Amino acid sequence: MKIKAFAIPLISILLYLVTACSKELPLKLSYDDPKLVLNCILIAGEPIIAHVSHTIPISSQDSMFINNAIVELWEGDSLLMVLANKGEGVYESGVYAISGRKYKLTATVQGYAKVEGSDSVPYRTQISKAESGWGAHPFLDGGDIR
Repeated sequence: MKIKAFAIPLISILLYLVTACSKELPLKLSYDDPKLVLNCILIAGEPIIAHVSHTIPISSQDSMFINNAIVELWEGDSLLMVLANKGEGVYESGVYAISGRKYKLTATVQGYAKVEGSDSVPYRTQISKAESGWGAHPFLDGGDIR
């Protein structure tokens, strides 16, 4: 009796898997013109480094890095410098980011629309006290969250 109770669901599942139908759907990805991409993270006390690349189709084997860009670093209306290309789409400045200041980067490459981005450098967070230890966890121990 136990064998029949076990066998019927197992046979049903096997029949479903064997007889299930599948249909292959064609995937049509449209790809517009490549777009220029400028990426930079500002860290206080660190040199300003930008990465320049462009969008590529997912099936492409081409490099996405751009090594012929003109990348400018601005503070307010003042041009601070043109960043130096270090290869593989990396552009580095000799300027160290200062907390509280707002910087703007622009990237120009022939054949692409000019891109720019701006941000201010956050102040470093001062941690006055940190504690750690083992204790009850409200989710794992079924405790109450208040």
